[in-house]
Amino acid sequence: MADGDILHDRLSRLYQKPYKWLCQGKADNNECARVLMSAILRDIQKKGAAPVILAKQIGESLKQSFDNGCRDWGSVGKELERLAQQASCSHYLRELVLRAGKNILHNIRYGSAIETSKLVELTVRQYIHEIYKSNFEQSIPLTTNHYNGVDNDTVIKRVQAVGLEILPTFSKWAKQVNTDEDVANLRLPRRQKVKEIDLGENLL
Repeated sequence: MADGDILHDRLSRLYQKPYKWLCQGKADNNECARVLMSAILRDIQKKGAAPVILAKQIGESLKQSFDNGCRDWGSVGKELERLAQQASCSHYLRELVLRAGKNILHNIRYGSAIETSKLVELTVRQYIHEIYKSNFEQSIPLTTNHYNGVDNDTVIKRVQAVGLEILPTFSKWAKQVNTDEDVANLRLPRRQKVKEIDLGENLL
């Protein structure tokens, strides 16, 4: 198979287009990010509300633990696992949300600056981030043979650049999901409008 035809099996069909766009390098980071966000949005909505509800429960459990001054990290972690085991969603989704919660727990434990009053919203955002990492970023194999003949270092740099572009949207989605307790109303952000140039502006 020629390099230009390579589409790796680890990437689901939903994420093939963003991968191709990144490899082709024809679109700027903003447009590549939009294509990737579209895939992530469809993925989130396909997975439904159940993992979001679990993410909120885990966030509320974390907040309650820290509000009560609990620093028994093992007990907190076990409570998160208990909540995940009781959730009405697939094992994969339970593990994805649990990973999000434990990631936040780890960051707080080792001194990262986190606004604990927003732990519920942060857990939802981390769940969305875990979807992105699990299904796209970490599913792109480390190989010399990428689509369009692009080398691995170039692909990694483009993925990192686009990853930074999409983070603000994750925060907006998490805020809305935290309010709605559903994913049905999530939308892509509006395209940035380019200001029309006034030829007479600032000429004096």
